[in-house]
Amino acid sequence: MLMNAGMDSGPILAQQEVAIESNDTGGSLSARLADVGAQLLSDALRAWLDGNLQAQAQDESKATVTRLLSKDDGRIDWSESAVEISRQVRAFDPWPGSYTTLRGEKLIIWRGLPVEDGQSSSPGELLELTGQPTNPRIAVATGDGMLELLDVQREGRKRVSAADFVRGTRDLVGSRLG
Repeated sequence: MLMNAGMDSGPILAQQEVAIESNDTGGSLSARLADVGAQLLSDALRAWLDGNLQAQAQDESKATVTRLLSKDDGRIDWSESAVEISRQVRAFDPWPGSYTTLRGEKLIIWRGLPVEDGQSSSPGELLELTGQPTNPRIAVATGDGMLELLDVQREGRKRVSAADFVRGTRDLVGSRLG
C-alpha cells in the first residue's frame, strides 16, 4: 500500500487472500505470509514501475484496531472451550506462548487438540485418556470439552511430548492446572 499520514491506512496496491490451515501456528502463518508478501511486493513493484497498477482506497468500515500482545495474554483460562484454547495455543506459538501452572510451576502448552471423551470434570482438571501403556495420553477439562495435551514444557526445561511428561510426573491424573 501507499504510505499516508494514518496508521496502515494508505491506498492498496496489491493484496492476496491466504487461508489459515487447521495446523497453523503464529510462527508458521507468519513465515507463509512473509513468502506471499515478498512475491506480492516484487510483482507489485514491477507493475507500478510499468504504470500498470492503480491504487485503490481501503474500505474504512472493515478496519480494526488492536493492541500489542503481552506475556500475560498467554495465560490459559480453562473455563474457555477446548476449541478456543487450542486456537490460542496455536496463535501464540512461538510468542507469547500459552501457559498455565501445575503445582505452582509454570507449564507451557505448545500443542493440544480438542477431544471428545465423554468424561465430565471441572475446568483445569487433568484426565487420563484411553491409550496404550507405552504411549500415555492426558487431557485437561475445559469449560466445554477437553484439550488433549501433545507437547508441553516445564519452566526451565526442554519441550517434551505429553507422553514423556506423563511418564516423568507423579500423580498427574486428577491434578488441577491454573
